[in-house]
Amino acid sequence: MALVSWNKLCLLKSKGRIGFSNLSAFNDALIAKQCWRLVTNPDSFAAKVLKGKSFHRTTFWKAKLPNYSCYTWRSIMGARELLSLGLSWVMGNGRSVKFWEDKWSPNLLGETLFGPTC
Repeated sequence: MALVSWNKLCLLKSKGRIGFSNLSAFNDALIAKQCWRLVTNPDSFAAKVLKGKSFHRTTFWKAKLPNYSCYTWRSIMGARELLSLGLSWVMGNGRSVKFWEDKWSPNLLGETLFGPTC
């Protein structure tokens, strides 16, 4: 039986509480950091191993979560969603942007544009 809720225990010491860390949020942040490393260091050993095993035919952002995937890949895929919430495109010259497929506009709120119908 809990006498005090976990959310109250996690409040800062300056607010009169114990100041426990929210370990779930901390774990999510660490896994999201590993996702960022996969994206920014695609030639690292870990990135090559995961790409060869889990998403060898596509990019990290378009990879799927098959039923047979390991716990590590499931965790990374869950953190990928968290990471994508804080990302935005830098357009540059526009050569790498797929206009009709990529979620490049912040006003779309996670939606893609629909291509021409003809």
